[in-house]
Amino acid sequence: MANRTKNYANIGNKIRELRKKENLTQKDLAKMLYKSESAIRMWELGKSEPDIETLHLLSKIFNVPVDYITGNTNSRNFFINPYTLGKKLKDLRKSKNITQEELASELGLERSSIAKYETGTTPSIDIITKIANYFKVSIDWLLEQTVEENIDTETIAGTFPYNTKKLPLLGNIACGKPIFAEEEFNGYIDVIEGIQADFCLQAKGDSMINARIYDGDIVFVKKQELVHNGEIAVVLIENE
Repeated sequence: MANRTKNYANIGNKIRELRKKENLTQKDLAKMLYKSESAIRMWELGKSEPDIETLHLLSKIFNVPVDYITGNTNSRNFFINPYTLGKKLKDLRKSKNITQEELASELGLERSSIAKYETGTTPSIDIITKIANYFKVSIDWLLEQTVEENIDTETIAGTFPYNTKKLPLLGNIACGKPIFAEEEFNGYIDVIEGIQADFCLQAKGDSMINARIYDGDIVFVKKQELVHNGEIAVVLIENE
């Protein structure tokens, strides 16, 4: 638990450093990430950490590698590698000649989780870190980024385009007292294509703080028939 708290603090310090360098307030950064201001504050206080999708967005916003934000490198420079996380994970696993079940056992996961990651589902930052440590590779390399120590950021700023898509924002989701489920179209949210989701909801309440979901956050939802053990789900039960 002590190491996890230290990691929270390291990431929070980097986010504060990068935000202030760009003359952004916590409110400014929250709007850019579709997060609540309280979420930014909790990160910077070392009370929680952003999920992997948000780390990737922070990387794009500040033009630094994810490894720099997490404290795994002092280099602020990178260039984009075209391979996907799923393909890299599969290639790494096969290079060690181990099965999905064997890798899952090494990482303390279910085999089905490895199968999902290899076919496009994005793991949490904790799982990404475990994978990187197990295969002795960097987080940035796994996330399509390769650290380049000698690139001048002044000459490459803004030269890494990435594709986006629009997801419909369909109302609110309760994080606390249940609410009546009523689909309400509130426009579209622009997100990077790597986010696996079908629509968005806005979180209301604070009962999911331990899962890093804060009041006012935008939650990305992917439709699926089954919910696996350990996953967070939005569930509709008799109109609630």
